[in-house]
Amino acid sequence: MKRGLSLALVLSTGCAQLETTTTVEVVPRPELDPKWLGNAKTVVGRDLTVQWSQSLSTLEFEVHESRRCRAVLHEPVDRVESIDHTVKHGGLYWEYGIGAALLAVGLAALIRPEAFSNRAVDEGGNTSRDTTTGYRLGGIFTALGAGVVGIGVYDTVRSRDSVQTTRAYRLTSGHPTPCISPSGPRSATEVEIVIGPWTASANTDAQGRVQFGLPGEDELGVELPPAPPPAATPGPGAASDVPAEGTTEAPAPAPAPDPAPIEVEASIHVGGQLAEFTIVAPLATAEGRGGTLSLRPPGVPSPGATP
Repeated sequence: MKRGLSLALVLSTGCAQLETTTTVEVVPRPELDPKWLGNAKTVVGRDLTVQWSQSLSTLEFEVHESRRCRAVLHEPVDRVESIDHTVKHGGLYWEYGIGAALLAVGLAALIRPEAFSNRAVDEGGNTSRDTTTGYRLGGIFTALGAGVVGIGVYDTVRSRDSVQTTRAYRLTSGHPTPCISPSGPRSATEVEIVIGPWTASANTDAQGRVQFGLPGEDELGVELPPAPPPAATPGPGAASDVPAEGTTEAPAPAPAPDPAPIEVEASIHVGGQLAEFTIVAPLATAEGRGGTLSLRPPGVPSPGATP
């Protein structure tokens, strides 16, 4: 009897295993016509250009983007999601069958408890039965049977198939069309500059501008050429050394010439793209240098590079 109770208890605590299959279907709504909305345009491409300038030791960059757009078709649709549940290995039948069997045994024990009770014979030969055991077994089996049937009902409810319909829109890109804002500054974009061993990065402002202050030539890894020798001064017998009548001033020495300017390779990285350019050193004499940079993906040679 104890083994039967243990088996019934184990079977009553299990639930049927379900296999769930979900299918999604998009169905157009024939009562509503699709529309090309005038302002419904999606950006499909962004081309970046960079204007730069050097003034002494200050580099300034201005990042602009040109946008390419396509029109967007809004089509009203219904999103139909079908959820199918399948019970594995006939689990529902087992649950209802075991529950019915347990209920039958429990009800039989409650109706005739003496059939499930031990028989006792006293000294006078009288036979008696204690119906407590029968009622006890009847209550236990009835409770187990009701529990297993309840699990079967729960599994029946959760194994029901369902269909959910949601109203939605399907977006389709159409022909190219002018953007609402075809170009403008690229704000909040990280700009990284590399000159020799020195690197720095900053984000562009609302106007797409960013400035960098360059360190000295030593930190940039630039070796300036030696300055040319100063110009020779005229000898004492030269006419230029003769002071004007009534003056005793000596001629001023010639200023030391600046080193010859050199071009230094630099690169800029913006939005995963890069471009190369050159700055002028020494920085103390660099003025009015700049131009437009064409960005390209890494690994793509520049247009002017030799193969």
